[in-house]
Amino acid sequence: MLERSRLRTKTAWTALVLALFLLPGLASAQIPKKPDQKCINNINKGAAKVAKAQAGDNSACVKDYGKGKNLSADACVTSDPKGKVAKAISKIKTSDCSGAPADL
Repeated sequence: MLERSRLRTKTAWTALVLALFLLPGLASAQIPKKPDQKCINNINKGAAKVAKAQAGDNSACVKDYGKGKNLSADACVTSDPKGKVAKAISKIKTSDCSGAPADL
């Protein structure tokens, strides 16, 4: 019984040591190059503006639906009555992007 316990302990320690040495190599992240990072940042900023415009439309839509002005909530949230979402999408700056996926 004592031998079996020692064997389990040695096996557990061996597995732990191997995990400590092998796992950091698997989880290493690469930092994007400066041009790629600029592209990623511009797209993220643009996407945030699109989300803000869509959220505003959704809020107005739900309010109108509650007042009985709209027939369908589904159709309402997919519409862009003032064109704010389309405008935000068109303003996303992709000129800094090379067109190729970032080297990550």
